[in-house]
Amino acid sequence: MNEEENSLNELLGEAVAAVEKTGAPEPVSGTAPVVEPARPLRVPPRIDGTEPKPLATPVPTPPPSRAPEPEPELQFEDSLSDALSEEADAAEEESPLVALQAENEKLSTKNEELSTRHLRLMADFDNFRKRNARERAAERRYASEPVLRELLEVVDNMDRAISAGADNPKLLSEGVSMIRNQLISMLARFGATPFDSTGGTFDPELQEAVANIPDARKEGEVIEELQKGYHFHDRILRPARVVVSAGNLDNKNERLPNGGDNP
Repeated sequence: MNEEENSLNELLGEAVAAVEKTGAPEPVSGTAPVVEPARPLRVPPRIDGTEPKPLATPVPTPPPSRAPEPEPELQFEDSLSDALSEEADAAEEESPLVALQAENEKLSTKNEELSTRHLRLMADFDNFRKRNARERAAERRYASEPVLRELLEVVDNMDRAISAGADNPKLLSEGVSMIRNQLISMLARFGATPFDSTGGTFDPELQEAVANIPDARKEGEVIEELQKGYHFHDRILRPARVVVSAGNLDNKNERLPNGGDNP
């Protein structure tokens, strides 16, 4: 009797374990699964009339969670973001061309600025050149103004000497001598100074020989100064005109054989 009860209890335990392992059926796609409440398993009474222990109630397995469908507003935002991302990608693809166009515009603007600046500089330089030419022409034209002012004083003194020496030749001679000294001083103030050539050796850079005559003085010596020469600072304003000695020709002829004839 005890063996039969034990066998029956083992069979009932295996049946309960198999039901617990089976679980709930999978829901059909597209429809929400309906979860039925688990029913407690009824264990038949034992043969001896005692109530068996109740089996544990199986816990129902929850259905797999399904993602909620997006709302229409979220779908619009997703579409807008996708469109913006596509536009950004297109802009990135066109960015080299846009950069080249921007660089070309910058270079064009820079070129226009440089051209305008060049034209202004050329105009300023042309105005400067014309103004400089006018100033130089005016300087050349009026460069002798200080000298002329000095000469006017000499002319005034000359008029006074003539007026005073009309009846007295001696006063006229003294007046002319004073005027000459005044002229020499005026020329020295402007850088023109006379130099003496008489008694020196002839120098073709300072003197100009107008005659070469025999003389007892040595050959090449300046005998007479016909026109005085002048320096202008470190230049020769006018060379002196002089007469140069050719030496004693009689002494030269005596030194030559056959009475001075060449062999």
